[in-house]
Amino acid sequence: VAVNSGNYIHQAGIPIQVVTYMNPITAHNTINSTSFSDIEQSSGVNFTVTITPKKANSKILFQGQFVSYHEYGQKYAYVQALRDINGGTSNTVVWNGQYRAENSANNYNDDFPVMYQFIDAPNTTSAVTYHFQARVEHSDAEFALLNYSATNRQHSVVMWEIGVWVL
Repeated sequence: VAVNSGNYIHQAGIPIQVVTYMNPITAHNTINSTSFSDIEQSSGVNFTVTITPKKANSKILFQGQFVSYHEYGQKYAYVQALRDINGGTSNTVVWNGQYRAENSANNYNDDFPVMYQFIDAPNTTSAVTYHFQARVEHSDAEFALLNYSATNRQHSVVMWEIGVWVL
């Protein structure tokens, strides 16, 4: 199938576009609040990723892998992804997850790669920006997406716009 430059094939289940971010977190911020707080990319700059869908009825598949840090045995940390649509709605929660440090009361410091994945249907062709927040169950706990390190902490985000069947 020949596709002219600037055009795309729109079929159900076919990727229309892929947007990637490599090693986006350059300085982690530690969250120890029991209220949701923004996860930062660097000091004072929120961690965001953006895709502009080509078709309003497309689905967005978000896949991100980050080295996540959680400290405090037997307590939870919660993470959520929020969506902002340029010129439209903002702070719409589209995904949430929870993490629990190991089951032994005196063990701390979970520090390992975690896959964050969700599917969203923003129903727009305007820019869609996702940002992330976290909170901890207990104020003595800590949570962070650790900063990039070439030797042991690499991150990636891949966002796929996927075509859907329209009747």
